[in-house]
Amino acid sequence: MNFHSAWFDGTIWQTAWLPFVLVCAVSLRAAQQVWHTWQSTLLAAAAVLVLPQLLQTQLPNHGFAYHLLGVNLACLMLGARTAWLAACAFLLLIGLARDGAAFFNVWAINALFTVLPACAVNVLLRRIGQKILPPNLFAYIFVYGFLGAAAGLLLTGAGLSALAWLNPAVPAPHFPVFLLLAWGEAFLSGLLCAVLIAFAPQLLSTFSDKVYLRREKQIWKD
Repeated sequence: MNFHSAWFDGTIWQTAWLPFVLVCAVSLRAAQQVWHTWQSTLLAAAAVLVLPQLLQTQLPNHGFAYHLLGVNLACLMLGARTAWLAACAFLLLIGLARDGAAFFNVWAINALFTVLPACAVNVLLRRIGQKILPPNLFAYIFVYGFLGAAAGLLLTGAGLSALAWLNPAVPAPHFPVFLLLAWGEAFLSGLLCAVLIAFAPQLLSTFSDKVYLRREKQIWKD
């Protein structure tokens, strides 16, 4: 779901750089901390972010290429700020490989509409969940892993549709496609989240055994 430079005049994509740079600046410190302590997680998250973009499809006579995001799972692995920076970096690499140097002009607006919504949903959902949900495994996998991924992709689709409505030069995406993609995104994120908890919980920086797997108090002690 990437924009092309031909769809915008210079004023629009230049304006997008200001909020893009601000979000990157706010996220940079968190990314530096993750780099020192979660380097192996960064490598795993790279696959989570890159592979969904390589598996894409494009409708006939249509400008958008549809693909999964992987952003929600990356947020659970790295934290939302680091996942934002990592997703933006891979978005740039893939965009340059596909469209050449012209993609750099619309890198910021692409990131704001295809990466930021999923990151924002992940942060909001986890903050609300930590206040109202019990700290158990089911809540983490189903709410943060499954529902968070679906909601993030649907919000991305809504944002793309709104921008297409405001800017006639942008081909209007078929929003029903995002309903199908949201199911795939949710299933992939929830499944991999469960697999990582079972076999490699150290790759989930937002998961803690002490919080989600703590044993209840028992009358009879061993």
